[in-house]
Amino acid sequence: MEDIREMRERHAREIQAFQDACEHKESRWLPYEWAPGHISDEKHLVCCRCDKHLGTRKPKTLMQVFAEEEQQNQGETTDG
Repeated sequence: MEDIREMRERHAREIQAFQDACEHKESRWLPYEWAPGHISDEKHLVCCRCDKHLGTRKPKTLMQVFAEEEQQNQGETTDG
């Protein structure tokens, strides 16, 4: 009879094999909850079939938004 450690290891191998075989055809962006009730601005792409984490999308920082606006404004002034 296997003990709990062996059972967890076997289960982890089975999940890994299932996720590796999955084609990840259907996925969705979900909010990241770093603790119950504490939702981050990050979004995580998760496969709907095997629950594998496929990617992370972080919101733009305020500095990134300002830098993009600055670039757009510079492009407008040089065009005309």
